[in-house]
Amino acid sequence: GDMAGWLTMDETGIDYPVMHGDTNEEYLNKDPYGDYSLSGSIFLDSRNSDDFSDEYSLIYGHHMEGGAMFGPLHKYLNRSYFEKHKNGTLTVKEKPYSLHAFAVMRTDATDSVIFTPTERPASEVLEYAEKNAVLKNDKEMEKAAGKKIVALSTCQYPDTIYRIIVLCYMDK
Repeated sequence: GDMAGWLTMDETGIDYPVMHGDTNEEYLNKDPYGDYSLSGSIFLDSRNSDDFSDEYSLIYGHHMEGGAMFGPLHKYLNRSYFEKHKNGTLTVKEKPYSLHAFAVMRTDATDSVIFTPTERPASEVLEYAEKNAVLKNDKEMEKAAGKKIVALSTCQYPDTIYRIIVLCYMDK
């Protein structure tokens, strides 16, 4: 596997390399250096292109206690936290893109819209979020139209099929 980019969500503690494996299992229990690790790595779906050129890219991370990895994502279910932590940066091949969260979803691992990233145009993901999001920011949602979407996904609790998804759009 390789490093596809670096993800930071401002003032959340999320500040990690985004790895890209040959399979989605590769980085579940492996750190960015390739060593065994319970907390694994933050990683891009193996089906996605590692330069984030797809319309819709999906990034996974474990929900760790104490706020490590994607532990903070569940806080996005709280509207005031969501509104205060919408912004981040995704650096791809030395180039920084700004990320803006526009919706938060609760779904499960069998959700075919969210979890088949390369089969979905961004517009379909946007429409789906519009209908199904737990929280959304209409202003940011309007700005997301026509832009690339990046989803951050984590388990709501260890060993369940429930997922929390924070949807962001990429901007120059």
